[in-house]
Amino acid sequence: MRSFRFGAITYWANVPAKQWIPTVRRLEEIGYSTIFEADHFGKNANDPVVMLSSAAAATEKIHLGTLVFDVDYRHPVILARTAAALHLLSDGRFEFGIGAGWSRVDYDMAGIPFDPPGVRIRRLDEALQIIRSMWTEDNTTFHGKHYRITNMVKAGDLPYGEHPKIMVAAVAENY
Repeated sequence: MRSFRFGAITYWANVPAKQWIPTVRRLEEIGYSTIFEADHFGKNANDPVVMLSSAAAATEKIHLGTLVFDVDYRHPVILARTAAALHLLSDGRFEFGIGAGWSRVDYDMAGIPFDPPGVRIRRLDEALQIIRSMWTEDNTTFHGKHYRITNMVKAGDLPYGEHPKIMVAAVAENY
């Protein structure tokens, strides 16, 4: 039986950077299980990697996650390395959330083409294959329609059989 957990999505609360550490410590103190940070470009959007790295250093028990990394904003090699580092830095508390992207506003602001859902989902599938391989294999070679990786070294020094939990997310509509 699984216990009920509470998580906090701090991006939507617009937690100012100077209040970040006191906020994550307080969330841990009152019993939240996970702090999730979004990967968006809007107002008050801090980089999730920086925010979660500092939270990992400032806390001991609370899990840290992305809700979610957009595969179109970061190459899968970078995502594999980032997630492995956050997993190690947090002593295994990192929860890797990834998705195919949904916010046309973010894509437009960044000048990234907003491909049809099927294309974005196929790109996500390829990215996940690369990421999982980079967590488990000494070298990864992958030749797909969207990514071409040749003899890429393992991401981080993850203990055998250990890697971040993976959550794949999607939104039914485009905003």
